[in-house]
Amino acid sequence: MKALSRLALGLFLAVAAFVPACAVGSQVADFGDDAAIPGGCKPGEIRCGGVCVNVQASTSNCGACGAACATGLVCVGGKCQANCPSAQKECSGLCVLLDSDPKNCGTCGRACTATEVCSKGECKSTCATGLSPCAGACVDTKTDLKNCGACGTVCKAGEVCKDGLCGSACGTGMSPCGDGCKDLKTDTANCGVCGNACKPGESCVAGACTTVCPAGLSPCGASCKDLSVDPSNCGSCANVCKTGESCVGGACKLVCPSGLTDCGGACKDLKVDSSNCGTCGTVCKTTEMCASGVCKSTCAPGTVDCGGVCVDTSTDAKHCGSCSTVCGSGMVCVAGACKSPAVTFTFPNTGDTVSVKYEPYFWNAGDYYQGVRTTTLSSATSFDTTMSITNALTCSQVTLQVTLNGIVIGTKIINASSGSSIPMSFSFSAISGTTYTIRYTNTVVVGAGCGHIQIAKDVSTVTLK
Repeated sequence: MKALSRLALGLFLAVAAFVPACAVGSQVADFGDDAAIPGGCKPGEIRCGGVCVNVQASTSNCGACGAACATGLVCVGGKCQANCPSAQKECSGLCVLLDSDPKNCGTCGRACTATEVCSKGECKSTCATGLSPCAGACVDTKTDLKNCGACGTVCKAGEVCKDGLCGSACGTGMSPCGDGCKDLKTDTANCGVCGNACKPGESCVAGACTTVCPAGLSPCGASCKDLSVDPSNCGSCANVCKTGESCVGGACKLVCPSGLTDCGGACKDLKVDSSNCGTCGTVCKTTEMCASGVCKSTCAPGTVDCGGVCVDTSTDAKHCGSCSTVCGSGMVCVAGACKSPAVTFTFPNTGDTVSVKYEPYFWNAGDYYQGVRTTTLSSATSFDTTMSITNALTCSQVTLQVTLNGIVIGTKIINASSGSSIPMSFSFSAISGTTYTIRYTNTVVVGAGCGHIQIAKDVSTVTLK
């Protein structure tokens, strides 16, 4: 029985001696327990369903047998992610080094022959100086994580290969990424996180991909902008100037067309703008207009601007003669002077002085009617009446002289065609009152046989102003 056992063991060892070592993806006999296969797989590989696989790189078995990555992802360090590590390229779902991979030498799918090695992206008979052949790949055993110090020596997850020795930590400020330590703050292939490669033209600044701009320009998003003049990025990115503004020296400013001036954010013509006349903020009065940058009155001829109101200082009792002169109570403004208001009375009246040679026939030179009236009018500058008469003239005329307080204020010619209502209106220099003496005097004798006039009493009214 012992002899049979020894014979069976000998046959098993003989068969095992002819079974080749498992290459990546090679098929071996399934003895049930993957971990107990005599001969096993290459370092860094495990057997999954009878196939030796590298679970650190297999998209179908990423990190463990059967753990497949989603479509479009690759397996890096036993974890599914979107991009391959720096210097590696994705070929058929695997991240490979095109410089050394004998199955993808220089480009995906280009395999070297069994007698060649892949050295710096080319299939060669020997490796370049400083590189060593390991399973058809020319690698630097001083830094290669899968061949650290010697072919097949694989560093553990999180370790780095330095000077041919696997180490457990990167230097200060460095992080393990793929086959080496990387500065995630500055590495454009591993910016912020391992495998996050910046776009062409970008730099990694503080762990973020940033556009590298020429001198005088600043990165705004994916573009370089001149923050001193760009109206969409004025002074800082995305600071947009308002409509009508320009970016000047990094500040939004209103740039007005020729002939206009910026007044508080609005373009104004200082030559004609009544709210900004000559200078910003100079406001013309409501009775003024802005002409050539100067506020000028718009009052009609004969009126002046008094506190923003156009007035006639010849008649306005509140601005009589000047803007500041106000007439007293009961006074009126006449020709720019304060006066008592107009008074009206009848003249001539019964009881007035009559000096008519042939009363009531008024025709002889020197005939007159005179009356005295006491009024409230302090001074008079005008005389108005319509005198009622009986006109019996057939030829010649009555020359009627009118005096006020002994001063001749006018003369009226009455002839046969004058009718019986004789209007008289005179204006004169101010004559002081308040008592006035009125006289009508005939200064020229009526021709013989030409008739006469008779002046009605207690009928005609006289108005003094």
